[in-house]
Amino acid sequence: MKGKDYARKKSNHDNYNTPRPLTWELLKLGLFDYNRSVLEPACGQGAIVEELKQHFHKIHFGDIKNNFDFLDENCDFDKYDYIITNPPFSQFDGFVIKAKEIAKEKFAFIGKTNFFGAEKRNRIGIWKNLKYVYIFNRQVDYRYFREDNYMQAGNLITGWFIWDMNWKENYWMTSIIDVQKYMLKKG
Repeated sequence: MKGKDYARKKSNHDNYNTPRPLTWELLKLGLFDYNRSVLEPACGQGAIVEELKQHFHKIHFGDIKNNFDFLDENCDFDKYDYIITNPPFSQFDGFVIKAKEIAKEKFAFIGKTNFFGAEKRNRIGIWKNLKYVYIFNRQVDYRYFREDNYMQAGNLITGWFIWDMNWKENYWMTSIIDVQKYMLKKG
């Protein structure tokens, strides 16, 4: 099983992989200018990075394993137009706060829908600038990364959460992303 090295070092219980089709579906939304810079700060084995490289010309990536600690308060990061990642869920709030400091335009994170059920996230401004939530219509099991690009059903209701630094409204737009065609068929 491939895993996120960031999560492995920071938490033994946060070792999730990103099936490639989830990134495909994000990029199909047409929300990003591929001539802009993008950062993938928790790249693990590079599943998201490999997909971003096919579109973006200016891509930066790293992981805690190669001394790229996105949450290190002493690091002075460059500003990036976009940040796209599947952050360790146990570090979600920290990643959002840091992304708000260094994203010039937008950032897209995979998140769990039950993150909305925490009053503290609202109080500390996690949802400020959140513009879109695209929920996957199937629960994804991130524990298994398949080279054939199929996904296994799991028990996490997740989706792409997309912040736009110019979005000043106090609501976000929600839609569904159909990932059924990528689900492993039993048979």
